[in-house]
Order: sequence, then C-alpha cells, then structure tokens
Amino acid sequence: MRTLFAVIGNVVHWLAIGLVLFVISTPALASFYLDARGGIATGAVTDKREVLAARQDTWHRQFFLTVDYQPADSRSHETAYVEVSQTTYDQMHVGDPARVRYQSVRLLREFPFFTSARLADQNTLSGLALWWQSVSASIFPAPAGSVVPATAQVDSVTLFTKVNSSRSRSDLLRPYQRVEFTYSVPGLDAPVKGADVIDAGSVAGLEVGGRAKIEYAQADPRLARLVGATYTYRWLNPLWGVGSVALALIFCGLPSLLLSGLAQLLRVRRRGQSGPARLT
Repeated sequence: MRTLFAVIGNVVHWLAIGLVLFVISTPALASFYLDARGGIATGAVTDKREVLAARQDTWHRQFFLTVDYQPADSRSHETAYVEVSQTTYDQMHVGDPARVRYQSVRLLREFPFFTSARLADQNTLSGLALWWQSVSASIFPAPAGSVVPATAQVDSVTLFTKVNSSRSRSDLLRPYQRVEFTYSVPGLDAPVKGADVIDAGSVAGLEVGGRAKIEYAQADPRLARLVGATYTYRWLNPLWGVGSVALALIFCGLPSLLLSGLAQLLRVRRRGQSGPARLT
C-alpha cells in the first residue's frame, strides 16, 4: 500500500511540474504558432506611441504602432498594438498601410498574454532584438560625436537621496535627479522622449512643464542630455559604498588586532617569568 501511495505521489508531483512548465511556455508556443500558421492582412497605422520606462538611474524605451486590420475570419475590424524597432517607428506614419500577421485561430487573439498579431516581417526571435533596443539606451545614454542643440519640455523630475538595498536604506553621498523630457526633431513626425540622470542641482530651474536646454546626437536623436549637467554621482556614490565597507572592516578588525597583540604580549611575559632558574 505504501508503494502504491508513493507511486501516485510521484505521478502527481511530475504532472504538477509538467502543468506549470506548460503554462509558462504557452505564450512562447502561441508565438511560434503565429510564425508558422498566422494569417496575413493589410491594415493601416492609426496611432504611434513611444514609451520611456524609468527606474532610478536606468530606463528603457519601447515603440508601439496601433494597426487597424480585418482578419479573414471576422466581419469587423480588429486592433493590434505592435511593438516595433526604432527604425520602423520613425519610418511609418499614421495612415500608412501595414501588413499584419495575426493568429488564425480567433480564440488565440482573445487571450491578453498571447501575441495576437504583429507586423508580417516580424517573428518570435525578433523580440530579442526589440529587448536589446529597449535597454541599449540606458547602457549608452550619452550622445557621442556631433550634437544638435535643442529645447525640451520637462515632463518629470525625480530626486533620489537614499540608496535602497535588501537590508537597509542609507543616504547617498551625492544625490541625483532623473529628468524626463520631450522634444522635437526635424524630420520625425512624433515628439521624442528623452531622459537624463544628473547630479542634483547641477541644472538650475528644472520644473515640470518648464523648458530646458538639451543636446542630442546627430546620428541618433534619442541619445540626449541636459546642457550644463554634471555626473559625479556615478563614481562618488559607488566610491562611498566601498569606503563605508572598508571603514566598517577597519573598525571591526582593529579591536581584534589590538586584543590579539595584547594576548601575545602577555603570553611572552608569562613564559619569561616561568623560565628555568639559574644555578649558583
């Protein structure tokens, strides 16, 4: 009987693991199914949206097209919100035709966690390229080469004075600000969103709704920075963290060294006092 219960327990255990893995992999399987068996329709771009998501001193950007199309199995039009590359986003305009690959099974288009449609020239693997595009701006945020001066509207200003860790919160040696702004670039039909993380107070007069001077890279207009900003927080705060650890080690280790030295001195003195007596 115990053997039977053990077998049933193992079966239930592996079935539960398989079910969890299946649920996790279902969106990926649906995406691959879209690649292989998706229908093709020609729709039209009805809207464009650039999203800048920030978290403390890092951020990433995404580009979305809203496409109106009519699947072959539907009498009404449907809407697809498609993430695209920066190049595609800049090249396409509202009203332009767009070829869409959609889920041929209507039920799959109803699930919010499944990819219901995307541009016909996209596939599952292209999502990796879009992910790299979204984070590359935070890795290489500063414009390089020739820059173009411009004026931007300040959308938000966030001040950071403390560092959060899993154990505690402590004051930053150099507080910093994350500034998000919007500006226009000649040749682009939609405003560009930018962000810069700077030393707090290094640019005066920053307020939401106000104007600020910026400069962006001529080769990539989305790489922008605030004019006059300084960035000493990038090395002062990490240096302060390392220094704090070093001081803690010194103050914790110094008493131990002193006690160890004192104990060694006492042992030497005791050995000297208990040495053999001289013969007369």
